[in-house]
Amino acid sequence: MAEPAFHEDDDAHRRLEELGLSWADIEHALLAADREARLYTHLDPPNTPGIGRWGKTNRFLRERLMVRGWTYDNPRNLPRTIHPEGEFAIVATTGDECTGLRLPGMQPTTKYAKGPATAHLVERNERFVQPALFEEEVPGEEIGEALAEVTGPTGGEPHVVWLLLYNAMSAEIRSELSLPLSITSKGYVDSWSERILLPTLTGKDLGKEE
Repeated sequence: MAEPAFHEDDDAHRRLEELGLSWADIEHALLAADREARLYTHLDPPNTPGIGRWGKTNRFLRERLMVRGWTYDNPRNLPRTIHPEGEFAIVATTGDECTGLRLPGMQPTTKYAKGPATAHLVERNERFVQPALFEEEVPGEEIGEALAEVTGPTGGEPHVVWLLLYNAMSAEIRSELSLPLSITSKGYVDSWSERILLPTLTGKDLGKEE
């Protein structure tokens, strides 16, 4: 498995700027969602905090970016936040324990298996990022049918989708904005073209008001 392109520290901030983003945008979404998730108690169903954090992270990211012309859609419950020029979208989702870390020979995966909508978009990423691997084109009708399952027949499909991976623990949140390149037969995204490693949010940040 090839190593992805890594962006860390100042280079990570530069790469975010190229994408029309800042660390402040992502930090805002992660912290606002964390405050919401901490309101749940043992009286809530066990999976409520995780689902709530996922939903709120996507919501707060959208609220932050829409004032700058970003848009959104939700094909088959896939919450995409779309760049103003429409070339790419972002989806926030939970990552595993490797999220936000640069570990020799290891790459993060999504914590939970993803469905057909994510699988189609990851495959689309691969076609845009590594077109030389697809010299034998899939018939246009097949591509259209696959994308219609995700977006409907309206067109205007973003070229690629980045995943905002986050791993939230009691004392810290690690995160990265990464470009997925493959997905396993069981639905776990497991390799990446680029990884933008973001600052770790620690206990002094969590739960504080802006």
